[in-house]
Amino acid sequence: MKKMSFGTRVLGGQATVTLFVLLSVGFAFYVASSLNGLIGNIVSRDMKKSTLSADIQSQVEAAIAGQRGMMFSALTGDEGGIGSAQREVADHLGQIEQCLHELSPLVQTERGRQLVSEMSGTRREWANDFERQRQMLSEKRFDEATKMQ
Repeated sequence: MKKMSFGTRVLGGQATVTLFVLLSVGFAFYVASSLNGLIGNIVSRDMKKSTLSADIQSQVEAAIAGQRGMMFSALTGDEGGIGSAQREVADHLGQIEQCLHELSPLVQTERGRQLVSEMSGTRREWANDFERQRQMLSEKRFDEATKMQ
């Protein structure tokens, strides 16, 4: 092996250090971008949960208003209003079910899964009661239907 001059050795050492620094900086950028992706996924999932929760709340409010409208139409004998309100309530109950279905895989804690399960159960009970009310209204048993409210 040839003898290297002092300048060549310094230049070789500097090149090695520069290469090491570049590799370290590249790895740091890779880790930072991975972390950014993870944070983005968490934020995206939380935003989706918040959006679905707000959608559920607005659908519940709209379904309650539709059900009240249905009962008011029953009290006044407006069969067209009853039918329209029934379709509206059924649509909102379906939207609530869809939102809960989308929300379920996003929830990661046991408490969150329990809450989604309770909301689903409450929605099922509401849908069953609504179907009984619907049946009573179709049979012209307005008094019984309005007492369920």
